[in-house]
Amino acid sequence: MTRTFTPIDLVALPRLDAASAVTVAQSLITAAHDKKVAKAIKKETAITALVSELATERDALQAAFAVAEQASPSGQKRDADRREDAAVGAVYDLLSAWARLDGEIPLGTVAAEVRAAVFGTATLKSITQAPVAQEWAAVDSKLKLIDSAGHAAAIASLGAKPLLDHLRAVHIAYGEVIGATKVLPEVEAPVVRDRRMALTDTFRDYIIQVTAAARRKVKPLDGAVVDALLRPLAEWSPTVATAATTSDPVTPPVTTGEAPKPA
Repeated sequence: MTRTFTPIDLVALPRLDAASAVTVAQSLITAAHDKKVAKAIKKETAITALVSELATERDALQAAFAVAEQASPSGQKRDADRREDAAVGAVYDLLSAWARLDGEIPLGTVAAEVRAAVFGTATLKSITQAPVAQEWAAVDSKLKLIDSAGHAAAIASLGAKPLLDHLRAVHIAYGEVIGATKVLPEVEAPVVRDRRMALTDTFRDYIIQVTAAARRKVKPLDGAVVDALLRPLAEWSPTVATAATTSDPVTPPVTTGEAPKPA
């Protein structure tokens, strides 16, 4: 059997998902750019080149994730949530519009009674801006109440049957996408996996170069500098990585400009 001595064989890394890899890479880069550390490694061309490579691979992983995210369960969840919000809002707004004529015409009174029975004192915002699991549960309860209490016929009399039918269909899809009614597999997109592996390979090269600089006989790299350079990996743990990222622990911190809805 032929032995191999590649960085993969020589350096064992902790298990890193895409989020953790991005977080560790950024921490390594930050450590290398510390004023005292940067001065100490200024002439260490192999190390400084790998610091630049870490930044390049980090950016590539984030870019790959941003593209893959659009077709991922998280991307589908956002779209399903938007559709659920719109469908609930349409039914709520129509009932509210009719209810303005409560006491003026019979259908206005019907609408006011149905809205009070189904939505109570809840505002539309309190439903659509709730965390996704809570929103699904709230809407699911309201749909069951509409059926059990016979409100569907009253809603149809207001001309809102198409809106109610649409809400039912959207709600079914919403439940599947968020994992409420269907178990979701955890799948890493191939492009994300490839970029993550490329970044972790750079971690291994980096570790080898830093430790080699510390072990050489002529002008070895100072031990304190080595510790500073490798500390982000040495001290990494899943708990730290999760706390450093967003509410979705497998999502690298890619800035989208849009505040995520609570999961």
